[in-house]
Amino acid sequence: MKNIINIITTFMILFTSQLLFASERYITLQSTTSVRDSGLLSFIIPKFKEASDIDVKVIANGTGQALRNATDCNGDLLLVHSLKDETNFVNQGYGIHRHKLMYNDFVIIGPSSNPAKIQSSESIDLTLKKIANSGNNFISRSDDSGTHKKEISLWNKSEVKIEKGAQWYIRAGQGMGATLNIAIGMNAYTLTDRSTWLKFMNKASHNILYESRVDLKNEYGIIVVNPQHCSNVKLDLAQEFVNWLISDIGKEIIKSYNINNTQVFFVD
Repeated sequence: MKNIINIITTFMILFTSQLLFASERYITLQSTTSVRDSGLLSFIIPKFKEASDIDVKVIANGTGQALRNATDCNGDLLLVHSLKDETNFVNQGYGIHRHKLMYNDFVIIGPSSNPAKIQSSESIDLTLKKIANSGNNFISRSDDSGTHKKEISLWNKSEVKIEKGAQWYIRAGQGMGATLNIAIGMNAYTLTDRSTWLKFMNKASHNILYESRVDLKNEYGIIVVNPQHCSNVKLDLAQEFVNWLISDIGKEIIKSYNINNTQVFFVD
């Protein structure tokens, strides 16, 4: 009887240990909302789990919040789209190395009536000046996201000064989906990443009115959080995910993702 009890006890210890080991085979990804809302993450994560038996838990926020969360050690790696901030994150010792992962582009959407008369054949500077001069509403995310950071850089480059209290410039303080809904409800213009717009269902009479693969390029980087800053980082598992993403297999999977038969993410 004693031997049977010992055997059962040993089995239970081994079984429990395996469960604990299995439960630890996950990583936490601090991600920008656009790769979640576009459907890309739900497309690639199951494929990575099948190949590695590593699960990826996603916490999606605007880029600014995702960077702060990673700085506070609330994640193993970071997927965002603001090159300057990503570079600073690494240079300050919070991340190990930035890998260029993929890109797409931003677009300006607006009502089909197009009161500002913008067109893609013109420069982005002229386009923003026409929107500002028209007095038609423009909805800004104003949430410290990568899209918001890009928008601010474009206004600065165009030398359009947005006066405090300007009634045409509306600060939503919301994510991309909510900002699009506000823009549509107010017959306004806004800047969005193309992938979120393609996935967005409530387009009403709004269309893409300005696009430029050069001026509005949208690059995504992936960074493993530095374990010397955050001792809880699962370095080996996080690095395995990064290596898979930037491999030929990962690149082909990213390129194969489409919305309505349209490729939305590209790799070099």
